[in-house]
Amino acid sequence: MCSSARHGSTEGWIDSHCHLDAFLTDGSLDEVIRAARLAGVVRWIVPGVEPKTWAGVMEVCRRVAGAGFALGVHPWYAHCYPDVDASRLKNAIGQALDGGLPVVAVGEAGLDRLRGAMAAQIEWLRVQVECANEFGLPLILHCVRRHGQLLEFLTRYRPACGFVVHGFSGAPELAGQYIRLGGYLGLGRALCRPDWPHWPAFFEQVPLERILVETDAPDMKASDWPGERNVPSNLVRVVQALRERLDDVGIRYPDVQAMLSENTFRLFAGLPASTV
Repeated sequence: MCSSARHGSTEGWIDSHCHLDAFLTDGSLDEVIRAARLAGVVRWIVPGVEPKTWAGVMEVCRRVAGAGFALGVHPWYAHCYPDVDASRLKNAIGQALDGGLPVVAVGEAGLDRLRGAMAAQIEWLRVQVECANEFGLPLILHCVRRHGQLLEFLTRYRPACGFVVHGFSGAPELAGQYIRLGGYLGLGRALCRPDWPHWPAFFEQVPLERILVETDAPDMKASDWPGERNVPSNLVRVVQALRERLDDVGIRYPDVQAMLSENTFRLFAGLPASTV
């Protein structure tokens, strides 16, 4: 059974995909969280990408109010764990839940044509769908140039509690296929491409209720964003770009912040309600 939503306030922005553990590692976590809060970002979802990062991900969520996390094996690192062991992931999730930690999803799972071994990616993806279904959690997905294969996989092994394809930048028709399978789309840097000609068709395929926003910090920095790296406070730039894209196609939505918060809580029911 899928987790029941514990809705918090819709005030403040939620970064649905942010690797805060990278900032813990380099010692800048407190600084970037202060800056994010000043910008109005109050919640974060922190995906784990391989077992050796899981402890750092959990430590972030102990220290940062409003942060929830996922545990999984990213396709880039799947080949590093050739002895696919579902019990390792299940035990880690179970222990975290028993300890009262805010586990909100499984992942970051997926397929990537450009990096990693495909056989290992597929096997770890299967295991992560199994874990998500067993614990009643949604799945966070990464996909690069393997969308056809991922769609085929999701049709056969559908996550029972939903999924999000994070960092989505594909064609409207592709977006519609994920939506029809019950998915959400995480939009980040791609929203900052006003020259992309497909926004009208994109919003015809994708209901606003299936959109999440993200930074993917410290990765995926847009070229015109300040600084040398992507940071969580850049979420306000993503949100402003979303508003501009909606304006461009004549969509007027009275409260974008509330809509995005409701979308995120709907999918990630275990996200902490409190941000203090």
